[in-house]
Amino acid sequence: MSYLRRDLLGAPFRRAFDALARGDTSKVEPLELPWRPTEAVYLVAGNDPANPNHWDRLIVVYAVDFEDESDAAMARVVLQQFAQTKVGNAPPCHFNEATKPPLEVSTNFSPREVGVGYLSFVLFQAHVATDARRLKALDLVVASVAPRKRGIRVSSSVLLIF
Repeated sequence: MSYLRRDLLGAPFRRAFDALARGDTSKVEPLELPWRPTEAVYLVAGNDPANPNHWDRLIVVYAVDFEDESDAAMARVVLQQFAQTKVGNAPPCHFNEATKPPLEVSTNFSPREVGVGYLSFVLFQAHVATDARRLKALDLVVASVAPRKRGIRVSSSVLLIF
């Protein structure tokens, strides 16, 4: 029962992670998972800019918003710092201001009006190479969506384990 949420919400991500583990994301369709009126999670396949025929990455983008103005301000600072921190083999992370959605979102979807911004993670084959790594990535992608409703303090703790 504890994995029901992960398995239901994560099903489209799991298919994409399986394709990435096989080394080819060219057939992964862009996905928008609306979470709240001003929030969504996007999944887009990406290719190597140096070799456009090599589809070797997935980009997971979170549209982040908070109703409380002080939570939104704090979230912006935390997410900017989070994106600047490089940790071992963690997926590369980028933060975009709300007025400048990442290309992966603006070219594939109608961007939502968000108050904080967009947090993007780029996953490569090494991040999902084994079943255990795929499940961990899936847990983190789904877990990162849920806590934001409880406020920035809980969200910050979830980001720290990513």
